[in-house]
Amino acid sequence: MALKTIYSLNDEIGSAEVTADDATVTEGKSLVLSNTAGRIKLTATSGSKFKNGDAIAFSGTIGNTTKKYGISYGSTTNIGTELSVAAGQPCNVSGTLTLTSETSDIYIGRADGSTTTMTSFTIRQLTPATSEAFTGVKIDGSTATEGEDYTIDGSTITLSETFTAAPTVALVNHIVFADESVEDQNLLVAFGAPNGEFFTGAVTIDGTTYTVKAPCGQIHALKVEYKDGETTVKEEHIDVTGLKVGASYTVPFRMYVEKDGALYQTTKNGSNPYYGDAVTLAFNTTVTKTVTPVDLGGGTLVLLEDLDDTDEQSAGDRASNCSAYNNKAYSSSVTLSPGIYTFIVKAQNKGRGSSVKVGDTTAFTIENVNANKGAWTDKTFTNVAIPAAGNVTLAKGGSNTIDCYDIIIAIQTGDAPVSTTATTTAAGKGWATLYTPWPLDFANATPATLKAYTATLEGTTVTLTEVPTVPAGTGVVLKSSTTDKNTEYSIPVIASSSIEKGSMMGYTSDTHLNASTAYILNINGDGKAQFFINDDGIIAARKAYLPVGTNPAKALSVVFADDMTGITNANAAEEAAQPAKRIVNGQLVIEKNGKRYNAAGAEF
Repeated sequence: MALKTIYSLNDEIGSAEVTADDATVTEGKSLVLSNTAGRIKLTATSGSKFKNGDAIAFSGTIGNTTKKYGISYGSTTNIGTELSVAAGQPCNVSGTLTLTSETSDIYIGRADGSTTTMTSFTIRQLTPATSEAFTGVKIDGSTATEGEDYTIDGSTITLSETFTAAPTVALVNHIVFADESVEDQNLLVAFGAPNGEFFTGAVTIDGTTYTVKAPCGQIHALKVEYKDGETTVKEEHIDVTGLKVGASYTVPFRMYVEKDGALYQTTKNGSNPYYGDAVTLAFNTTVTKTVTPVDLGGGTLVLLEDLDDTDEQSAGDRASNCSAYNNKAYSSSVTLSPGIYTFIVKAQNKGRGSSVKVGDTTAFTIENVNANKGAWTDKTFTNVAIPAAGNVTLAKGGSNTIDCYDIIIAIQTGDAPVSTTATTTAAGKGWATLYTPWPLDFANATPATLKAYTATLEGTTVTLTEVPTVPAGTGVVLKSSTTDKNTEYSIPVIASSSIEKGSMMGYTSDTHLNASTAYILNINGDGKAQFFINDDGIIAARKAYLPVGTNPAKALSVVFADDMTGITNANAAEEAAQPAKRIVNGQLVIEKNGKRYNAAGAEF
């Protein structure tokens, strides 16, 4: 039912003829009803009648003593409650009468017709709509078209348009009154919070409650703020296309962020390090992640690479301990200059011992171990020498040949040196190995009592060749000719060398290889150089080794290059003077005067 005002003393509204006991009442004037005019008669216009089911309501303010006031037609009377007020005091009165038959005249006022004064009075007619409960929907003030902008299923109205915020929606209630005048009421829908699919609201019309559903829009971005205290270090918008308001989402936080050359690390989340805070998405969702500064040790941040595989990895995967940048080629957009670096990486151990290079230089190798396979690990490699400018690269793997990388950070802690040092010891009887990431000039080493040899492995024989210089990334055998055999040498760094590197390898930081995969230098009691398998797999920083091939021998024999290049055998005189004992293919071999004998003295 809808309410329409048909007569008001104050507002001068009159669509029906109003008389006071058949005397015309002047609109806009207060009525003083005498004993002969104690009632208002409401007469339907143009000879029509008020219809069965129509409701007439009145309300007003009068000044009177204790009296009864009401509304009547024919023999039916609705007497208002008895009024108990002091004489002359204003009193609010009201009443409602629903017609059960047609009538032309309705009377409102004192039942006994005594004098009263009405200072305000409104007569309203309540009439049912002659059309549907509502004729349309207005969305944000614009009239919507049924079938295009909304559909009706029983008492559920579903809007067709998708909204990114709760819209302003009104149901248009179209009313036709008894006098054939019309009125459209806009009944606003009150929406609640979205449930992930819809904004849902409700409105009641004539006792019927309608459910209105407005589809939620998709969320296109989620903002993450990385903050150190009150300082915002980084803002990032994450693509969450396809997710809707109210959806649960695991925010893929980064492990490290950078600002103005400073490096920050995110806080951990209990058992799920770094990543994985679940949030319920709203239209404007901002998530804050706390970060703390990382001490660069006086160095300069050069590279921060987060290798999250966003094309093929869901947020849930990333949140469960980073991405798996697995078997994919990678090259940094940043070129590293020659110098000394610290590398920080997060990688997943697959037991493959994969390496990261800078240009042609192997910067570091993830441990090739079978223990804790599948576990993510944080590794820091310090004092890594990069001799030549280059990009940080990962070779593309095949059949799971490289470990999974997530983070690669490069911090330059020093410039390329003008020289490097090497030490021979009395315990090593003047022998040592050296892996150099720099091109070196051994011919000008100081003191001038050092010789350097590249080592070439063929079968079970290692050939040592004396060299004056070596290129970067070379492993060499060193021999001191000083008496005490315990000397530190300074070796100049040069621009380049064309000398062949030989077979020896090494690293600039301590590296753990699989056991029994490397031959290391050993000096016997006679001061002779030998190579034996390294059982524990640990290669010390800047030490050189020979890789073990297939069908390895337990020990390797050592010979010196002949004099075809002018390089002499450093041990030739000693070898001529006394026999040399070696382990070759697990057997004792005695060498004397160029011939070889077994333990029983039989010549091979």
